[in-house]
Amino acid sequence: MPARFVQLATSEDVDAVQRIFNHSENSAGLGGFTLREAIAQKIQAGQVLVVMELRIATLDKSVVVGASEVGYDGKHRMKMQLVGVDPEKKRQRVATALYTGWALVAALRGRLHMQDHIIGDNPHMPGHLTKLGFSRDVVLRSKVRRHKDLCLWVKHLYDAGLTDFYRRVPPRYQFDIEDTEKYRSNFIDTYTMLVQMGRNADAHFLRVTREEALEYLQLQSNRLLREELYTSRMPQTLVERSITPVVGVHHTCILGSGVSLVEECRACNPVEEHDVYG
Repeated sequence: MPARFVQLATSEDVDAVQRIFNHSENSAGLGGFTLREAIAQKIQAGQVLVVMELRIATLDKSVVVGASEVGYDGKHRMKMQLVGVDPEKKRQRVATALYTGWALVAALRGRLHMQDHIIGDNPHMPGHLTKLGFSRDVVLRSKVRRHKDLCLWVKHLYDAGLTDFYRRVPPRYQFDIEDTEKYRSNFIDTYTMLVQMGRNADAHFLRVTREEALEYLQLQSNRLLREELYTSRMPQTLVERSITPVVGVHHTCILGSGVSLVEECRACNPVEEHDVYG
């Protein structure tokens, strides 16, 4: 099967993204017609991910088979917005790859939560979101047209991690996502805020989740390692997170230094001790 790449959209992808969002099988579920200018603004802000499929017949070209856009709410939340898949490519986990791509970005940026709003009678999304670790948090009765409910689903990244996402992504998907200075700055702001609030345990888990994202992106960049990861192997930080109690969090240990996260936190003098289990 052709390889697929999950990456931030560029200005060249505007028309392809609009075609997917406005396809007759997608537009009704996305709230109607999506304007080209709105997509272009989202792309310029780095808030649109696409799944590109490499066509074997023309190795130098790829085609957009899925797209998704998000919004941000302060320092805490990433809000899922439009998600569309080429109807001919549905049931191939394109949407799962898009959600996973945004989860990786959210982890790199230090976002505490991912949110998604869906119509209450949507027949597909509740099952999909549950498999990705989301839980229904709020139901707004008769909120949208035709008196339908609007349901808020939430994924808490600071304690749930990323396992639910990348365990469901087939090995054909490659994530071309870079850790930028903006992402690092966002993470430090949120981490510092949690420490100042006395939420050292949450700050530590937020940092562990960021390290998981970086390690996953490094591992799956090599196809052989990606296939091994898909069948059985998880990043070492996940193993430590799931079976090793972590005692103590040091507020100066933010971005890591190549040392095992658990060893590093045990080695430094904790500001405040916690018994934390992943």
